[in-house]
Amino acid sequence: MSKTGLAERKKNRNIEIVMHNALHYFEANGYDNTTIEQLCDAAMISQSTFFNYFGTKEKIVELVMKDGLKDCYEFREKILAETADMKEAARKMLMFICDANDKYCNTVSVFHRIALQRQEFRAIEEEHNVLGAQMVEAAFESAGKECPLSRESLETVLGGCFADPFLTLSPDEACARTRRTISELLDYLFS
Repeated sequence: MSKTGLAERKKNRNIEIVMHNALHYFEANGYDNTTIEQLCDAAMISQSTFFNYFGTKEKIVELVMKDGLKDCYEFREKILAETADMKEAARKMLMFICDANDKYCNTVSVFHRIALQRQEFRAIEEEHNVLGAQMVEAAFESAGKECPLSRESLETVLGGCFADPFLTLSPDEACARTRRTISELLDYLFS
């Protein structure tokens, strides 16, 4: 294997290590209390290497959320293969996102704060909302019905359910409210 291949593998491994450690630190200590020095020490890389890979600590949050979005698409494919009931599939999809929010509530909270200011974060947020809306619409289509909300409205409602609590409440309270609100929304739409 060429030196370039080895260097690229090492870089990718280091990025994965930093992201894994960052999630641990963000959840245990909070984003603001996690230092770049801590992340570098845990990954055994220099700060210059960190800045070369990420540039900022915010970039880690962006990459983590992109990975989370990838996980959502993979989960969607899995449940669509396993579940014939599209209402149940939509519910499982949105609860999967709620479960991820619960597991990484501090990171998700920071993500939503940054999304207020950065377009690339809003794009990730919007893609989550589109995915959820597609699942809900598919549930109505499979039942031969039309969703009572337009796609745009459904995306906006889901976006509010997922983002607003993280902007106004503590991360733990936000997770609980998000789960409850999504569950109530689905009960209402699917009743």
